[in-house]
Amino acid sequence: MNVLARPDAPARKTQAPLIIRRIDAIPVALPLKTPMSMAGITIATADNVIVRMEAADGTVGWGEAASAPQMTGETMEGMTVAVRLMASAVIGCPLSAVEEAGTRLDAAIEQRLNARWVPKDELLAQSDFVLLQLPYSKETHHLIGAAQLKRMKPGAVLI
Repeated sequence: MNVLARPDAPARKTQAPLIIRRIDAIPVALPLKTPMSMAGITIATADNVIVRMEAADGTVGWGEAASAPQMTGETMEGMTVAVRLMASAVIGCPLSAVEEAGTRLDAAIEQRLNARWVPKDELLAQSDFVLLQLPYSKETHHLIGAAQLKRMKPGAVLI
């Protein structure tokens, strides 16, 4: 994510911790001057998400994320949902502790999906269907192998 700053923006008057008050995800589809073709697909817009974050003291920060569905699978819609979900977990957090918000984010995801995080072995043992939806890479090669297949419950389907 990129950070944008205005050179004429006033300096912060206080060194008190910045508390996140609001986060907005603003999807924008910017038309390209010249559409381009890549992997047999014509791309006519730059689909981005602009992120506006506001602290309790009124300080505002901006960032953006560019989608690349053909390369990374990230779409403007998915990134917008992700920012909004993350926002629900970090609102009220000090900016200095935002990395600790992962625990809050996990809880927000569990609540929204009526689900809970479990270790992979437990997931394999309990699931009727296991759907792997991730890009192929050196790290994901053999993510599911003979040992994991043995841990799956009888009759479970791997997709």
